[in-house]
Amino acid sequence: MEENNILMCEYNMDNGYVEVTFNNGNCLMIYCDDIEARLKMTEHSKAKI
Repeated sequence: MEENNILMCEYNMDNGYVEVTFNNGNCLMIYCDDIEARLKMTEHSKAKI
């Protein structure tokens, strides 16, 4: 089983993405606004995060 170790993970405030870089060269970009919209988050639940 191959491990996908994370080299770097950071939030980019300029574009609203969390960017994850793995040691195998892959990069995952997660758009936070879409995730929050799909979770139907309220202001109260956002404050907990």
